[in-house]
Amino acid sequence: MRPPGTVWIFSDSCDRTIPGRKNFQSFARKWAGTSYDQMLGTADRGFSETFGVIAFAEYARASGEKEYLDLARKIMDLILDLYKNPGAGYGDSLGPKINPEARQSRGHSMAMIQINTLQTLRDADKENDYNKLIDNAIDEVFTYFAKPEKKALFETVGINGEFMDTPEGRCINPGHAIETAWFIMEEGKYRNDKGLVEKALPIIDWSLERGWDDKYGGVFYFVDGDER
Repeated sequence: MRPPGTVWIFSDSCDRTIPGRKNFQSFARKWAGTSYDQMLGTADRGFSETFGVIAFAEYARASGEKEYLDLARKIMDLILDLYKNPGAGYGDSLGPKINPEARQSRGHSMAMIQINTLQTLRDADKENDYNKLIDNAIDEVFTYFAKPEKKALFETVGINGEFMDTPEGRCINPGHAIETAWFIMEEGKYRNDKGLVEKALPIIDWSLERGWDDKYGGVFYFVDGDER
């Protein structure tokens, strides 16, 4: 049995959240596009929208209001479609974020956030199976960004996962890397897959070894993979 104080905290949180969810829905509709079927271009090409999916999915789980789960599903479908096919079906407003002929690379952040977003959606949505999509995002992390030979998870790599000896290519974000390992370990816990947990653990070790600030404590925002 939960103590009365805990019940009050959760009840008060719901009372405060219920009015706010309509404001957020209105804001998302205004800035994500003229409708949820017409997303406009954003600088992060879907990254920000993942937080909307998380919010709507969690609210649907807490309130039981299915319309918010439907909304979370719909936005997630748009994000995945946009990630696989930049600009496809959304008009001229959503071409590739960069010139693909001038810059052949891929970034780690979308694979990372997809793992967490899909896990949250799975918790709220018992009608659909998200495991394969989560597998795809995890595979992307280990196929392209995690480099055991360099003991690092890089933020940006070549289109086929090759290391790029440029300031962008050498960039490590220790916090992002630790987050990614955390999400993967949570997936291992969910599936009772000890091997997946153990596969993610070295990423934490690498990130703390490279990113810990011995002088002041805490983790550096960015570090150079070659310590330049």
